[in-house]
Amino acid sequence: MTSLQGRPHPVPPHEYIQTLPHLTAYAAAVRLLAATLHGVPEPVLLDVGTGTAQVPRALLSIVPRLAHVDLVDVNQGMLAQAMADLKAALGACTVSAYAGEAHTFTPQVPGRGPDLITCCRAFHWEESVFTVLLARRPGSSS
Repeated sequence: MTSLQGRPHPVPPHEYIQTLPHLTAYAAAVRLLAATLHGVPEPVLLDVGTGTAQVPRALLSIVPRLAHVDLVDVNQGMLAQAMADLKAALGACTVSAYAGEAHTFTPQVPGRGPDLITCCRAFHWEESVFTVLLARRPGSSS
């Protein structure tokens, strides 16, 4: 596992949430998000404005059964760092990165909609994120 600075990170993926002081403060929120996936055998996560994928890494540390993670960000450099930082935590989970605005995102695999959508670390950047995300919920006609 690598740190946000790209250096080797000595902490196992399942302990990741405890390694960053600012994420430790969000541990309760991450556990609440994880609880929404209870009973979902192979959940899919969509993280909008993922940056360096701090939220997916935190979730992977307590929901190792995640089947797939879609990362969305307008910054290609952040996505590259996110992909590199996620490698050690993925296990059997697959990941796709999409460089673009949230309202232009479509899952690479048709019909594989998210079970959980997060924009926790980028909410302040999104103008109409809830309109876009609600329109793309599984089972919607959009």
